[in-house]
Amino acid sequence: MWTLLNRTQRVNYGLILLVAFMYFSSGSMMLYLQRFFMAIDADEKTSGILVAFAVIPFVLFSMVSGHLAGKFGARRLVVFGCLLHSVTALLYLQVESITPVVYLFRLMQGLGHVCVFTPLFVEVGKIIPDRFKARGIGYFAVAIQFGTASGSAVGDYVIKNHDWKTYFITIAVITFVCACVCQFIKGESGSGKEKQVKDSGNSYVANMNLVYGGLIMIFVLGAVFGTILQFVPTYFDKLLDTGIIEKEISCKLFLTSGLFTVAMIRIIGGGITDGRHRDRVVIFCHIGLMLTLFLITLIRSGGFSLFVSVIFGLSYGLLYPTTNAMVLTNSKESVRGRVSGLLTMLFEAGFRGFALIAGAVVGAAGYFSMFYFLLAFYVVGVLLFMFLQYKGRFFLRGSYEN
Repeated sequence: MWTLLNRTQRVNYGLILLVAFMYFSSGSMMLYLQRFFMAIDADEKTSGILVAFAVIPFVLFSMVSGHLAGKFGARRLVVFGCLLHSVTALLYLQVESITPVVYLFRLMQGLGHVCVFTPLFVEVGKIIPDRFKARGIGYFAVAIQFGTASGSAVGDYVIKNHDWKTYFITIAVITFVCACVCQFIKGESGSGKEKQVKDSGNSYVANMNLVYGGLIMIFVLGAVFGTILQFVPTYFDKLLDTGIIEKEISCKLFLTSGLFTVAMIRIIGGGITDGRHRDRVVIFCHIGLMLTLFLITLIRSGGFSLFVSVIFGLSYGLLYPTTNAMVLTNSKESVRGRVSGLLTMLFEAGFRGFALIAGAVVGAAGYFSMFYFLLAFYVVGVLLFMFLQYKGRFFLRGSYEN
C-alpha cells in the first residue's frame, strides 16, 4: 500500500491518523459529560437528552460535510471543527446549571464532530488506492479505537484526581493541538492511480447495486456494534440479579478483549480484506457475527464470555473497513465525498438509533428476546446485502474485485 503513495500522500495519511487518535481521545473524554450534567443537578432523563442532542447536527450535515470535503479538501473543515470543540469545552467552564445555552453547546459539539470525522474519512478515501482501501480504512479505525481507549482512561484519571475545570481545559488543549497539526496537511492528496468507476451501461448498474447493499450493511453493522457495546453491561447485571449466574461476569473484560481483537485483526489481517480471498473472508465474518449474537444468550461464565468476545472482534473487525471500501470503490469519483458522509451518518444512526428499538424490546420481552431480534435483523440485512451483491455481479462480473 505504502509504495503506491507519494511522499505528500504518506505524510498526509500519517497526520490524519495522528489527528484521529488525538481528536477521538478528547472525544472519548466527553463520554463523562453526563456525569458533569448530573453533578450540576440534572436528572437522568435531562442528562440523557443532552448527551443525545449532539447527534442532531451529525445526522443533518454529514452528507454536506462529506461533499464539501470531497470538493474543497478536508483541512479547513477539520480545523474549524477542532477549534469549535475547543471553544465549546472552554465555554462549559461557565456552566453552573442546566439552561437552554447548554443545549446550544451540545449542538456546537455535534457540528464540530461532523466537521472533523466525516472530512477525515473522506480524505482517507481519497488518499488510499482502491485496491488497498479496506486496509487504509482499517488503520484509520484502529487510530480512532486507540484514541478512544486512551481518552477514556485520561478522562477518568482527571475527574478522579482533579476537578471539572481541569477536565474541560484538557479537552480544549487537545482539540486545539489537533487544529494546529491539521495545518501541516498539504494540498490535494487524492491518488491518481485509482481505477475509475464507469458512469454508464451494465457497469454502472452493477456498481450501484453493490453501493446500495453496502450502505444497508453499514447501518446494520452500526446497529449490532452499538447494541452490543451499550447493552452487554446491563445484560450481565441482569443475569446476576435474576440468579441465572451465581458469579459476576466482568463486562470490562468482555468489551476490552473484544475491542482489542478488533484492533489487532485490522492491523495484522488488513491485507486479507484487499486480496482475492476477500469474498470468502466477508462470508466467514458474517457467519461469525451471527454466531456471536446467538452465543451471547448462552454466556454463563467469564471464560465463555471471553471466547464470545474474541469471535465478535474477529468478525466485526474486518467487516467494517471492507464494507466501507466496497461502497467507496464502486462509487463514482464525483460523489465519493457525499457517499462518505452518508456512510458515517448511517453508521452513527445505526449505532445510536437502534438502541431505542433494542431498549423497547428489552422492556417488553427481556434481553434474550432482544438479542434474538437483533440476530434476525442482522440475517435479513445480510440476505439483502448478498442479493444486491449477486444482482450487481449478474450485470458485470468482477466489478466488486475491481
